[in-house]
Amino acid sequence: MTPIHHRRRSLDVLVTLFCLSCLQGSSHAKEWPVKDAPSLKSAVAAARPGDSVILAAGEWLDQPLVVHGRGTASAPITVRAAVPGKTIVTGESVLRIGGEHVT
Repeated sequence: MTPIHHRRRSLDVLVTLFCLSCLQGSSHAKEWPVKDAPSLKSAVAAARPGDSVILAAGEWLDQPLVVHGRGTASAPITVRAAVPGKTIVTGESVLRIGGEHVT
């Protein structure tokens, strides 16, 4: 193999690896920890299919909690408690979940 062909092949391998790493990075689900209604609103707006929005442990008193996302059948957006049984929605709080493929 000539030096030019060797460089060209090395460049092809680098470009292929770069493209694969970009694709791999986009498939990773992200977790969005939230501590109040405003951070929930921001996280839901940014969440993509497969992401999880995680409500902080503690009492959520008088919070307007609105989740309207767009997941997919194979990658829903999930809303869950950081610690099961330790996230309490109380008082005049309202929890509304809507959109497509939001669990």
